[in-house]
Amino acid sequence: DLHSVPTRRSSDLITDPDVDETVPSPVTLGGWGADNIGVDRVQVELRNRDTNQWLQSNGTLGPWEALTATLTSPGAPNTDWTYVTPVLPDARYKMFITVFDAAGNNTGQLIRNFEIG
Repeated sequence: DLHSVPTRRSSDLITDPDVDETVPSPVTLGGWGADNIGVDRVQVELRNRDTNQWLQSNGTLGPWEALTATLTSPGAPNTDWTYVTPVLPDARYKMFITVFDAAGNNTGQLIRNFEIG
């Protein structure tokens, strides 16, 4: 059963970039995940809000694809995560983050808008 660590707010699951922040590309997306047994993976989905295309594992934009973030401590009850994008075009983006434990339970999607420019 996924839960938040008491010393952190649920809004801190995504820490980078800030809400509606304008950042240069490439972008380091980041945050943390917590689970009473351990965080197995963090799924990242990144959509260009201007073209409605999604970031692909090969670095291009196209149809929807889920990507996997890098965990600092895989399997630990609390871990930071990061995902570094390739160079992306200037645009408005929306990221969707889902934290999973080993049993496949998840947090539901956390959403953050930001802009590359």
